[in-house]
Amino acid sequence: MLIIDEKYKIKDEDEELDDEEERNYPPRNGRHRNEQKPKKHSCAKASSCFFIFLILIVVIIYFSLKFLIGPVIMAVDKLPNDFPSELVLYNIDQAKIKTQNPDEKEKLSNILNNVPNWLGSLFINSISTNKTQIIEKTADGVSSQKLSIDGFKNYLQNPNLQDVKTVSASWNEINRKKEDLSEFYRKQLVNKDFEFKEEIQDYDINLSFWKDNIFGIIKIADSLTNDSSSKADITVNYK
Repeated sequence: MLIIDEKYKIKDEDEELDDEEERNYPPRNGRHRNEQKPKKHSCAKASSCFFIFLILIVVIIYFSLKFLIGPVIMAVDKLPNDFPSELVLYNIDQAKIKTQNPDEKEKLSNILNNVPNWLGSLFINSISTNKTQIIEKTADGVSSQKLSIDGFKNYLQNPNLQDVKTVSASWNEINRKKEDLSEFYRKQLVNKDFEFKEEIQDYDINLSFWKDNIFGIIKIADSLTNDSSSKADITVNYK
C-alpha cells in the first residue's frame, strides 16, 4: 500500500509555489535569486599594471644607460692647464666650471647613435656643458642654436669638432652691471686680437668670439635679485 506523507507533500507544494513566485515577481536588486552576479572587467587595473610596468622598464633603461655613459662631463675647481691663456675670465674663482674632452664626446656620440631620440632626450641636460645652446664655428664666426638631441648628435658628429675640448663656466651673481662686464670682455678680446660680435638685447648681452682654434660665446644677463649685479655664462671650445 502507498502511504503519502502529508508533511512532505505540503513542502513540495510550497516549493512549487516559491518557484512560481520567483518567476512571476520582479527580481530583487535587478536579478533573480539563482542568477549569478556578473563579473566586472578589470580594464582599469590592467591599464595601471601596464603603465607601472612601462615606467619600470624606462627607469631600468635610464639608469643602465646612465651607467654606460658615465661621467661625460667633469665638474672641476679650476680651469684646465691647457685652457687658452689669451682668455681672461672675470672672477673665475667664483665660477662653476665644467669640462668635456674629445674622448668623452666620442663615447657619448657612439651611445646616442644607438638609442632612440626620446631616450637620449632624458639625458640632454646632463650630457652637455651648456644646458641651453650648442655652439659651432662657421665661416662668418660663431653660431649657436637651442640645445636639442638632434642638434647635439650633429654637433658630436661634426668632423671639425671631434678634437675640440669644451669648457663652460657660470656665475650666478657678479657684482657688476651687465654693461660694465661686457665692456671688460670687449677690451680683453680686442687686446688679444680676437674677432667678436656683440648682440645687445633688453635683458642680456651676447658676445661671440673666435681666433684660430678658439671660439666661444659669453652671455651676460641682469641679475634677478640685484639691479647692480649680473649673471654670466661662457662656453669656450679649443684645440
